[in-house]
Order: sequence, then structure tokens, then C-alpha cells
Amino acid sequence: MIASVQSFNINNHLEKEYRMKKLLLVTVFGLCLITAAHAADQKVTWITSTGVQSEYLAKIGVILSDSPVSISFVEANYKDFYGGLWNATTLGGDEYGTTYGDEWDIYGGWAHTFGPVKLNLSAAYFAMTELDETSDDMWVTDQELSLPKMPFVQPYIASRYFGSVGSSWKEGWFVFGGLRKSITLGQWTAKRPVALNLEASTAYSAGALRDFTGFVYGRFTTSLDIPLSKSVTLSPNLVYQIPASGQRNNPNGFTDRNKFVFGGKITWIF
Repeated sequence: MIASVQSFNINNHLEKEYRMKKLLLVTVFGLCLITAAHAADQKVTWITSTGVQSEYLAKIGVILSDSPVSISFVEANYKDFYGGLWNATTLGGDEYGTTYGDEWDIYGGWAHTFGPVKLNLSAAYFAMTELDETSDDMWVTDQELSLPKMPFVQPYIASRYFGSVGSSWKEGWFVFGGLRKSITLGQWTAKRPVALNLEASTAYSAGALRDFTGFVYGRFTTSLDIPLSKSVTLSPNLVYQIPASGQRNNPNGFTDRNKFVFGGKITWIF
């Protein structure tokens, strides 16, 4: 019995050490990428942001943490290329790595405007410290096409492909679509306008991650970009998500009730 307890403690310690080494590797690798980009050309634009959300509501519609979460990133942009390091950490008092909400991502992509349309292609490595019954990480690819502007709104379509994640999760696609609108509300400081951003979107699961195919949600997002200086912006936001009719009583679904999430972030550009 004592030997079993000692073995469990040793394995638990090794698991925590492995996670920390993995996070350290991801961090160092990400910093090397953006540092190399900066060294290659001084015209690189840097964006960094930090903020807090009341819950971690993922792009696919699932809540990864039902307690407040901090979300931060640093990104380098050069011409049509970009890359960065993204982090989410739960603030609910749990030990780091014990909730879905603890995550490090390395991402990179290319975005280019072709006349009235814009194409954005990217790939990311999600280093999940805890994911259901596995601690496996995953690769994802994102594709988004902004369509020609309509009189009042900007339509877009997007997709995300999830790679394989252990034996209990399925690889596959999500498809998104929506409408965006940005409204200028007047000048604030440094001759920069305040902007009200509105978005209505939906998501369709093509069997990715869980055994479910169909629409996942209808989502309404609003944010306010308030310039504090020439390079600093404060952005409070609200998200209201309604699950699709097939989701509420589906054990293989992603959301089972209406969700209201709020928060804010501060962004620096230099």
C-alpha cells in the first residue's frame, strides 16, 4: 500500500514536471519566433493585449472554464504575415493545469486583401495543460474569407480544422458564418475615434471533437474600442450565445443553455 502511494506521488510529480517543461518549451519557442521576426526587419509591428473574461467561451461554443479567466497575447506583424503566442489562465483559485481554461498557443498566418475580399489563413499549436481525460495537445488550421461589403454590414465565412486529440476526440471541421459592423462614435484622444463593433455569427459542427453534426449556436458580440492614447486601446465586450435547438438535450453537444459572457482588454500597438 505504501509503495502504491509513493508510486502515485512520483507519477503525479513527473506529470506536473512534464507539463511545466512543455509550457516552458512552448513559451521559449514562441518568443524565439517573434524575436527572429523583429531582428529580420525593424518594420515589424507588435501587438500585445491582456484582459479578463467572466468565463472562457471558446470559438466553437463550448465553455472551457466557468470561472473568470485572463487572456493575453503578443503578436508580431510584417506585411501580410503574423505570428504570436497566446495564453489563457483561469482565475478561480484552482491549481494551474486542473481546468480546461489553462492553455498556451503558438500561431502564425497570412492575411491578404484581393480587391473587395480578404483571405486569412493560419495554423496554431494548442498546448492544453488539461483536456478532459487526456493531456494531449492539438494542431488546428483556420481559414476565413471576408466577402464584399454589403450596404450596412461585412459578411464573412470561416472554417477550423481540428487534428486528432487522443482516442476520445475526433478530428474534423467546424464552419462559421456571420455579419460584422463597425460604427464610429466620434473622436477620443490622439485624434483616434471610438468604435462600436457588432457581430452576429453561427457555427456548424461537421463531427469534429464530439459525435455531433449540426448547428451549434447563434452568437451576438459587441465591443467598444476606446482609445486611451495613440497606441493604447481599452475594449470592454459582451457576448450572448444561444444554443441551436439540437444542442440543449444532446449529451454529445457543446452547449446546453444560453450563455452571457462579459469582460474587457487593453491592447498596445508599437
